[in-house]
Amino acid sequence: MVKAGNNLANIKAKLYNQAVTNVMQKVGMPVKNKLVNQFVSPKTYYNYLKNEVIVVKDLTFVQKGEEKYLAIICSMILSRYAYLQYFTNMSRSLKMKLPHGNSNSVDTTAIEIAKKYGPKMLFKVTKTNMTNYKRIKDLI
Repeated sequence: MVKAGNNLANIKAKLYNQAVTNVMQKVGMPVKNKLVNQFVSPKTYYNYLKNEVIVVKDLTFVQKGEEKYLAIICSMILSRYAYLQYFTNMSRSLKMKLPHGNSNSVDTTAIEIAKKYGPKMLFKVTKTNMTNYKRIKDLI
C-alpha cells in the first residue's frame, strides 16, 4: 500500500473499513452503532475510501475512543495481538528475532534480511515509509 503512494492515515482508513465490513458480515444482522477511533476528519476518512468497492457508512467517529468505549479498546487489543502474532510468525519463519522501532539493531537486522532473502522481503517486515528504511535501502 505504501508503494502505491498511500500514507499511514490512508492505509488505516482502508484497514478500519475492512475490519468493520468483516465484523458486520460475521454478525449477519444490522449493526446499530458502528464506532471507530477518529484519526482524521470523517470527510478525509471517506475521501480515502473513494475507490473502494465496499464502504461502510453511518460510522460514529470518536476522538480518544479507547477512553470512552470498551468496544474500541477491545479492538485495539485484538489488533495489537494480531500485529504481535504476525511479528512472532515472521521471526520464526526468518529464524531471527525482529526488533521493533527505529534503532541500529533494526537497521542491522533489516540489512541481514535483505542480504539473505532479497530486498523485496523488507516489504513484509518493515515500514517502507519510515526514515530507517531509506537508510537501509542506501546500505544494501
